[in-house]
Amino acid sequence: MASADDAVRPERPAVTQVAFDPDRDAGPVPSPCVNVCELDAARQGCIGCFRLLGEISGWRAMSDDDKRAIWRQVLVRRKQATPQEERP
Repeated sequence: MASADDAVRPERPAVTQVAFDPDRDAGPVPSPCVNVCELDAARQGCIGCFRLLGEISGWRAMSDDDKRAIWRQVLVRRKQATPQEERP
């Protein structure tokens, strides 16, 4: 039986997410992009990398500190979008 959450969240394609810890990993900050560019109109963001439109469009111009802040949000959104039974 479908829940109310199922109606709000689009089905996500199976992809391998980029592994990065913004608080522990040093060096250049990688993009969370996984080459699954599908926008969720309700959320105004990508269902592949979990970034919002402004975060995607401004990524290249951001400082590493700003990118790390975006990564923290990406990790929260990713966790919220992943069913508990699929979490490590």
